[in-house]
Amino acid sequence: MSEPRKKKFGCLALIFIGLGALLAIPLLWLAFNFRPIASEGKPFADVSPETTWITEPLDENGDVDYLEALNLRQSKGITPENNAAVLYTRVFGPCSFDEQLFTQYLAKLGIDGSQVYDNPFVEFDDWLEKRNRELQIEISSDANSPDNASEQYDYLTDGDAKPWSSEQFPAVAEWMEENSEVAKTIRDATKRQRCYFPMVANAKPKVLSALLPYPQKLRNAARYFSLTALQHLHDNDIEKFIDDLQCMEQMAQHIAQGPTLVEELVSTAIKNMVLSRIIAACDLELEADDLKALMTFTKTIKPLDDLASRIDIGERFMMLDATVSAGRGESEMDNSFSLAFIDWNETLRVLNAERDLLVEKLNAEDHASRLQGSREMWNRLEQMDRDKSIEFVTSVVMGRKSNGRRVGKLLTTLLTPAFAQLLAAELRLKSKIEMAQIAIAISIYRKEKGDLPDTIQQLVPEYLEVIPVEDATGEPYEMSKTDTGAGFRVHSAAWIEGVQKPELEIMIAPATYSFETFLQEN
Repeated sequence: MSEPRKKKFGCLALIFIGLGALLAIPLLWLAFNFRPIASEGKPFADVSPETTWITEPLDENGDVDYLEALNLRQSKGITPENNAAVLYTRVFGPCSFDEQLFTQYLAKLGIDGSQVYDNPFVEFDDWLEKRNRELQIEISSDANSPDNASEQYDYLTDGDAKPWSSEQFPAVAEWMEENSEVAKTIRDATKRQRCYFPMVANAKPKVLSALLPYPQKLRNAARYFSLTALQHLHDNDIEKFIDDLQCMEQMAQHIAQGPTLVEELVSTAIKNMVLSRIIAACDLELEADDLKALMTFTKTIKPLDDLASRIDIGERFMMLDATVSAGRGESEMDNSFSLAFIDWNETLRVLNAERDLLVEKLNAEDHASRLQGSREMWNRLEQMDRDKSIEFVTSVVMGRKSNGRRVGKLLTTLLTPAFAQLLAAELRLKSKIEMAQIAIAISIYRKEKGDLPDTIQQLVPEYLEVIPVEDATGEPYEMSKTDTGAGFRVHSAAWIEGVQKPELEIMIAPATYSFETFLQEN
């Protein structure tokens, strides 16, 4: 072979070798990094405390059944005889469940459909629509008309509503009368200490798809009892007024026994309703003994402080369940080829590690530490979100494990709830409970002494053992008199009239908010 041909052949060989190497590198990368998505009958990821967090119960594929795990945790010690949810279900019926899901729900509850009432609790809007249709009543074109029953209901369920009688608002009174029998069953339910609403779903991810209709139904029922409470306050029947508030508070406690953040938010809303009615009572010239009975009840209202445990269990299970479903191709990423290049064990490890860190911050003993930890975690999540573009490039080069960690961080930013706002809601509720107690103490002082105290310290020790300290400022609450003479405010120490609005404040201003005022404002 001539020298020129040898050189030509050598160059071609080098080119082919180079092309082969170029082809071999991605093929080798694919060989090391491609893993088929788990098929039916095979677990999706390693079942271990580091990945799936819990190791049982398992479903037909060998994956952890997170929905059933929640049901098992919540139902310990529960029987149809001690479970308030049985009575609530009788009253509210199947709600948004279809027949198949409702059958599953009832089976977990331990009852059957024959025990559900034929005439369930009717919410006001449904009742009004039916009433107007039957009586051929046309709704007033003027939304602010005093004859408009919807406006009457909106006013009476407003936090500033005053005591009322059936003669003043006959349409609302008619609705309440129609629900009076089932309301007795709701009242009976509140006498039970335990409450377990089974979670069922017919789609995946199951925890995220599980319906929670009963907490919202209870919130609407709580509005009913808030109206009866104002009626009893109008009749000066303080014993029945407090009994209505106790029913509402117990409903809130029942809902709070559920594992989700939705249930905590509904529970908080009901407790705020209770406190609004207590504040309404402080607006009145009640006898000192009645106010003292109200103080005794107010001290039993429990603030919610289990955000960390909900994020640790309920929200974690939802997150892990959603991740397994996404990885199996059961979500919007169905059949995506890219799913096979993710080490899902690494993804689950990252999700758990980040959730553990958040729970640790939210479990701090004092308020200041929880707030600081909350801010640190929020900054951490924002940084993860900013880094996702850079990490996408590096993870593609590095392979499955790196890609798994990247996806774990991405899902952490997507599936972590707005914990800072939820923590703030818990703290506001706690503060409102404390301020309500101060307001009652001031009202007792005013009744017994004939005038308001000049300073909040005059309440100690006869009316309050100590002045509570506000979490937001670390300072005791303050009070200020209003221009009405009999009125007063309880508020944050960091408040300067006309300059700085307090972060938290309640105002006691007797007889200043009427139905007519409500109509004008709305």
